[in-house]
Amino acid sequence: MTLFSIAHLKPLVICRGPVRLEALQVFAQHGITTCGMLLSDKDSAQVPYGLAPELRVIPPGTQVHHIRDYQCPPVDKAALLSEIVTICKCYGYDSVFAGYGFMAEDPELAEAITSNGLMFIGPSASVSAQAGAKDRARQIAVETQNPIVPGEHYVLAKAWLWQHNPGLNNWQQHLPAQLQVMESLGLQLPSLADWIIKQPKVMIAAHVLLECGCHCIAELSERHPDYDLRIKSTMGGGGKGQRIIKRGSSQNQWRESIEAVWQEVKAGASTLAKNIVVELNLPLIRHWEIQLVGNGQWCVSLGGRDCSVQRHEQKLIEWSLRQDQLPEHEALLLAGLEQAAKRFGEAIGLDSVSTYEAIIPVQTP
Repeated sequence: MTLFSIAHLKPLVICRGPVRLEALQVFAQHGITTCGMLLSDKDSAQVPYGLAPELRVIPPGTQVHHIRDYQCPPVDKAALLSEIVTICKCYGYDSVFAGYGFMAEDPELAEAITSNGLMFIGPSASVSAQAGAKDRARQIAVETQNPIVPGEHYVLAKAWLWQHNPGLNNWQQHLPAQLQVMESLGLQLPSLADWIIKQPKVMIAAHVLLECGCHCIAELSERHPDYDLRIKSTMGGGGKGQRIIKRGSSQNQWRESIEAVWQEVKAGASTLAKNIVVELNLPLIRHWEIQLVGNGQWCVSLGGRDCSVQRHEQKLIEWSLRQDQLPEHEALLLAGLEQAAKRFGEAIGLDSVSTYEAIIPVQTP
């Protein structure tokens, strides 16, 4: 077996919380002697941040760099990215580790790091752009013939169509016709959705997004009257940016739920941050995950985990899944899920370690 040393790296750890200490300790165990860590005003001046263990048990050789408070999402992302790159260049760091969540899956961060000649320890900008947003991830799953929860992931594209066609005063009457015209010209919703996402200053009025979201909720409710629905921010994570739409709730309650999601993810005036998907809310599920590793061309499954024990939709316990230790029907299910995960990883050109997450409906007796 060939081992590759990483002792030559000089990484800057930019994540928050105790994950920083875990990262610094792992780097030290692998022979890295020079690391950096960001320290914000809240970290250094406010309890409980000032008592965080990563600030009291910092491994030798760690340099601490003060930075303005960085929120999620950042108030001024461009300024934050510029500050991170400047620190790396001034202090000789050659790589950046962003931990899990926060900005670790932000394509703009990965692009800013790599375009300045530094190494980003995590998924590339291309991978994050394809798999980091729920609407694009759902579309890729469709294209790779992977199963998805029934729902709507073209809310933003439909809202754009509505806003940019003043004749569409009546959604129910005019939008289907507009979609037919678009398709007759060889345009499809997936390509339109991708085009909109790539526009740096796309603006869609909040009331248009609200009405479009309500229309999608109404359509899905009509097709699946026995289910509650779940709306999700396309960029939310960790159980955040989600709301349940109960059967029989009013359109005013739908609007309130969408606005609550926007507030939770701090969408502000950003159109893309207000993008949502609408799905069925399956009542009984198990949460399984497949660990993947890829080099941009091939992708390999490293096995599965059951993460069904959760609180507030955040995992509490994980345990490994092995086909030889599962009942036959679950072993077949795991094998199929591993194949689906590899197809998805290869489709996005996965070039790092990643997790493919799935929910498994539980059949009631």
